Amino acid sequence: TAAERMLGRLPDWAHRGSVIMFDDKIKSSHDGDLIPVRVYLPKMTVTNDQGPIMVYFHGGGWVFCGQGTHDHIGRYFASKGIVTVVVDYRLAPEHKYPVPLLDCLDGLKWSSRSAGAFGCDPARLLVAGDSAGGNLALAACLKARDTEYEGFAEGVRGAAGMLLVYPCTSRQLITLPGGSYEQFANGYGLTRDQAAWMWRMYTGLDTTAELDTESARYAAPLDARSPLHLLPPTYVLLADKDILYDDGMQLVGRMRAAGVHCTVDEVRNTLHGSFSARSRDSHAWELYMLKAAAWALRATAVAAEN
Repeated sequence: TAAERMLGRLPDWAHRGSVIMFDDKIKSSHDGDLIPVRVYLPKMTVTNDQGPIMVYFHGGGWVFCGQGTHDHIGRYFASKGIVTVVVDYRLAPEHKYPVPLLDCLDGLKWSSRSAGAFGCDPARLLVAGDSAGGNLALAACLKARDTEYEGFAEGVRGAAGMLLVYPCTSRQLITLPGGSYEQFANGYGLTRDQAAWMWRMYTGLDTTAELDTESARYAAPLDARSPLHLLPPTYVLLADKDILYDDGMQLVGRMRAAGVHCTVDEVRNTLHGSFSARSRDSHAWELYMLKAAAWALRATAVAAEN
């Protein structure tokens, strides 16, 4: 926060010397454009063990944000010993669906193939994202599964785990009477009207218009009733005062019904955006990050044992 900077009380993870950061660009398999990626490497004692690696897709309604707005998230995970790759995918409305998804999928594949160069085990690869980034993380895993993990490191079948923070998974923007879309439609951060506008920017269609089957399969998995089998173990982290809360719970139920090991958790009395907005409520943000990092470390430890 500004007060912490003024008083010189930044936490250890926030100091630039706590991690090694570098920028790179990867070539889009879709159209040949360059996609920026930012890699955060933990400063740690060199060992013979290969560590975990996480690919992170930022939120912002597919329209806003980027590497700079989520820099603190990359630094935090790296400070916990997780090499973190933040993919700066191209944004709507200039780049509508499926471009952001394909950029993220390229970033996921590149991270899998590059894991060894960063001292990581590609079998301990996690994919994560908040809000729209959670949508892209889920869609990238679905797309990777459906294309038989083409382009991943040899012998690796996609991600070992998936972290979804209040993901956007439905364009319908409705729930049962008294549900989260009614309770928190206005005055709780993300509004229903804002969500509808962001979906329109991403897909090019109003939320009342139907997407074609192929687009809906990955853009809005809940609406298309996309098959969710064979996805990696998943941790869904929700804000309890968020219009997307019910969609998150519905996703958890669908994943469990498909046989996916899915854990759900929430941070009480928080709004949509709290995972990335540290300046809004640093205490709530720390709770989010502690929960997310603890799960990530457990998930990658299990992957290392298998």
